[in-house]
Amino acid sequence: MLLRRAQALEARPKRPHAYHPPHVVKVWMVEHRGRVFRCIQLPRCEHMEAILSLDWNGQTLEQAKKRHGGIAACTDGFIHSRNLTPADFLQANGRRLSRAVTGRWMLVIQQGGALDIHGNYFLVKGKEGVTAAALGQRLVPLAYDGFSKAFMNRVTDRMGLGLTNHHIFIAAGRSDIWRFSKLFSEVLHCKVAINTDGGHVVRGRSSTHIVFRWKTQQPITR
Repeated sequence: MLLRRAQALEARPKRPHAYHPPHVVKVWMVEHRGRVFRCIQLPRCEHMEAILSLDWNGQTLEQAKKRHGGIAACTDGFIHSRNLTPADFLQANGRRLSRAVTGRWMLVIQQGGALDIHGNYFLVKGKEGVTAAALGQRLVPLAYDGFSKAFMNRVTDRMGLGLTNHHIFIAAGRSDIWRFSKLFSEVLHCKVAINTDGGHVVRGRSSTHIVFRWKTQQPITR
């Protein structure tokens, strides 16, 4: 009887295990098309969460990361430089903080912390527990998104966020949009990527940032 049971178990087809990215954070410098970029790779899985960090008095990228116990952080959407208020759509846990202006693509954080990038405003507007922020220009697939060619051609501080099936990528460097887009598509192989505020926020302070941390910590409510 035991032999038959063992043979029956061996005969069952084995289910392939779903791939789970290693819990490893990678940081490296890469030269691409004559420009140097700092890249961060994070696992995109249920153990990693993204948090919208808000401070209307302004905070640096490092301050936002430290405040939430993060392992990495990214600049958020564009803000008005004088009063640090968002220049486009911003929603925190289902509560709208700033109205939609341009209809650009958004960074979306689901209630459980899962991350996505898409442009369907009606899928997130007012949805309980969902945080969303209209960011900059879509990099992959590249779209004009209302920005001028002069803006795209200008070499300036850039920061962006990209996603693959298993990883989250943050990249920063001085570049035009064309090179920056190719970095995410050709080097990081992202399925979707978006430009964030890489100018004065990188050098100074902003009211909003995206912080990434392991999901073992308790969320900060203040």
